[in-house]
Amino acid sequence: MTDNLEPQPSEPTTDADRRARALRTNKRQAWIYIGVGVVLTVLGIIGLVAEDRSFLDWLLLGLGLVNLVIGAMQLRRPEPPLA
Repeated sequence: MTDNLEPQPSEPTTDADRRARALRTNKRQAWIYIGVGVVLTVLGIIGLVAEDRSFLDWLLLGLGLVNLVIGAMQLRRPEPPLA
Protein backbone atom coordinates (compact mmCIF):
# COMPACT_ATOMS: atom_id res chain seq x y z
CA MET A 1 0.00 0.00 0.00
CA THR A 2 1.24 3.48 -0.75
CA ASP A 3 0.91 6.67 1.25
CA ASN A 4 -0.84 8.58 -1.52
CA LEU A 5 -4.55 8.18 -2.11
CA GLU A 6 -4.35 7.94 -5.89
CA PRO A 7 -5.74 4.72 -7.38
CA GLN A 8 -3.12 2.15 -8.22
CA PRO A 9 -3.05 0.62 -11.74
CA SER A 10 -4.49 -2.67 -10.48
CA GLU A 11 -7.41 -0.96 -8.72
CA PRO A 12 -10.57 -0.17 -10.69
CA THR A 13 -10.82 3.53 -11.48
CA THR A 14 -14.44 3.97 -12.51
CA ASP A 15 -17.65 2.98 -10.83
CA ALA A 16 -18.45 0.60 -13.71
CA ASP A 17 -15.12 -1.18 -13.18
CA ARG A 18 -15.84 -1.58 -9.47
CA ARG A 19 -19.31 -2.96 -10.15
CA ALA A 20 -17.94 -5.39 -12.76
CA ARG A 21 -15.30 -6.63 -10.32
CA ALA A 22 -17.92 -7.00 -7.57
CA LEU A 23 -20.16 -8.92 -9.99
CA ARG A 24 -17.35 -11.34 -10.87
CA THR A 25 -16.48 -11.78 -7.20
CA ASN A 26 -20.10 -12.50 -6.29
CA LYS A 27 -20.46 -15.06 -9.08
CA ARG A 28 -17.25 -16.79 -8.02
CA GLN A 29 -18.44 -16.87 -4.42
CA ALA A 30 -21.79 -18.33 -5.52
CA TRP A 31 -20.03 -21.18 -7.34
CA ILE A 32 -17.93 -21.85 -4.24
CA TYR A 33 -21.13 -22.09 -2.17
CA ILE A 34 -22.58 -24.52 -4.72
CA GLY A 35 -19.42 -26.65 -4.76
CA VAL A 36 -19.26 -26.86 -0.98
CA GLY A 37 -23.00 -27.57 -0.89
CA VAL A 38 -22.65 -30.47 -3.31
CA VAL A 39 -19.80 -32.00 -1.32
CA LEU A 40 -21.62 -31.66 2.01
CA THR A 41 -24.89 -32.97 0.57
CA VAL A 42 -23.17 -36.01 -0.95
CA LEU A 43 -21.39 -36.75 2.34
CA GLY A 44 -24.68 -36.41 4.22
CA ILE A 45 -26.49 -38.74 1.82
CA ILE A 46 -23.68 -41.30 2.02
CA GLY A 47 -23.91 -41.16 5.81
CA LEU A 48 -27.68 -41.57 5.77
CA VAL A 49 -27.50 -44.55 3.41
CA ALA A 50 -24.98 -46.27 5.68
CA GLU A 51 -26.21 -48.46 8.50
CA ASP A 52 -25.15 -46.23 11.39
CA ARG A 53 -27.01 -42.94 10.97
CA SER A 54 -26.11 -40.14 13.34
CA PHE A 55 -26.79 -36.49 14.00
CA LEU A 56 -23.70 -35.56 11.99
CA ASP A 57 -25.20 -37.05 8.83
CA TRP A 58 -28.33 -34.95 9.17
CA LEU A 59 -26.20 -31.90 9.98
CA LEU A 60 -24.06 -32.39 6.86
CA LEU A 61 -27.17 -32.84 4.73
CA GLY A 62 -28.77 -29.70 6.15
CA LEU A 63 -25.65 -27.58 5.76
CA GLY A 64 -25.19 -28.84 2.21
CA LEU A 65 -28.75 -27.93 1.25
CA VAL A 66 -28.39 -24.49 2.85
CA ASN A 67 -25.19 -23.87 0.88
CA LEU A 68 -26.88 -24.97 -2.35
CA VAL A 69 -29.80 -22.61 -1.76
CA ILE A 70 -27.51 -19.68 -0.91
CA GLY A 71 -25.38 -20.32 -4.01
CA ALA A 72 -28.43 -20.58 -6.27
CA MET A 73 -29.90 -17.37 -4.86
CA GLN A 74 -26.60 -15.59 -5.32
CA LEU A 75 -26.33 -16.77 -8.94
CA ARG A 76 -29.83 -15.54 -9.70
CA ARG A 77 -29.00 -12.02 -8.42
CA PRO A 78 -25.22 -11.54 -8.48
CA GLU A 79 -25.40 -7.74 -8.60
CA PRO A 80 -23.89 -6.11 -5.52
CA PRO A 81 -26.17 -3.84 -3.51
CA LEU A 82 -25.87 -0.13 -4.17
CA ALA A 83 -23.62 1.58 -1.66
